[in-house]
Amino acid sequence: MFVVDAQHKRLTVFNKSGCCWHIQQQYQVVPNKGLKLVYEREEDATSAEGENVMVTERKLIQNKWKTRVKKYTMLNN
Repeated sequence: MFVVDAQHKRLTVFNKSGCCWHIQQQYQVVPNKGLKLVYEREEDATSAEGENVMVTERKLIQNKWKTRVKKYTMLNN
């Protein structure tokens, strides 16, 4: 699935594998060159314990990747 952001000239793509792994990627449209990956967010709840979600967020800032990783505890219902 994807979403077009015409104002910012970006294409956002969503993908998942089952219930426990999701990824969102944003591509910037570069005229006469194509698409350039500028943002990525991965949510991974496939740990062996099944109690945590690892969220990895990557942003391309001045042609360098900045990565932030957070670990969240899942609530049991």
